[in-house]
Amino acid sequence: MNKTPEIFPLNNFTEFRIQMLNWANQFNIFCLLDNQHYNFSAPAFECLLAVGCKKSITVQSGHAFETLKEFSNEIVPRAISPIFFRDNI
Repeated sequence: MNKTPEIFPLNNFTEFRIQMLNWANQFNIFCLLDNQHYNFSAPAFECLLAVGCKKSITVQSGHAFETLKEFSNEIVPRAISPIFFRDNI
């Protein structure tokens, strides 16, 4: 399936962010990452919104890091996971 990108100009980003959060409020889990107007090189995003959950974990005290590392190996592509979990830390 080919997806065609759509571009929608925003006249008021603050209002749009409020609308995004109001929409996301219907989900039990959501995350808004905001760059706080940091000047990234292209491609750059002012913010990123994720909603819902496909997979989750519960960790036990004393084993949280190991459990999280195993979980990340299941969901994070191999090219990215070394960034989050380095064996020499």
